[in-house]
Amino acid sequence: MLVGQDGVSCRAVEVASARSTRATGKAIAMILRRIIEHLKLQHWTAVVIELLIVILGVFIGTQVSNWNLERTTNRQAAEFTVHLKEDLREEDWGYQMMIQYSRVVLENAERTVQALDGAAP
Repeated sequence: MLVGQDGVSCRAVEVASARSTRATGKAIAMILRRIIEHLKLQHWTAVVIELLIVILGVFIGTQVSNWNLERTTNRQAAEFTVHLKEDLREEDWGYQMMIQYSRVVLENAERTVQALDGAAP
């Protein structure tokens, strides 16, 4: 389970988002029923006002959802960056050890060749 820096699991965020979406859906359905009622009675001003409310509500809901998604993505990107840096440091250390080992092997190989050629070390 992924847990954010604020201690809230990603699943908890998903559940809260689903609840918010259901509540928004119920509110929109209620407003749409009122719009239909006003259309039947031909209260055009009320229809326009309620349509603007619905459009504004959907727009705000979309913006909040996008903001939350961006915030979550940025948090995960920061966590992945930290882990990637740690992994790269470990890899660098391993390569430095291999370079050092290869130098020692090369020095020993050169001494061995010199010894076999009869040259003094």
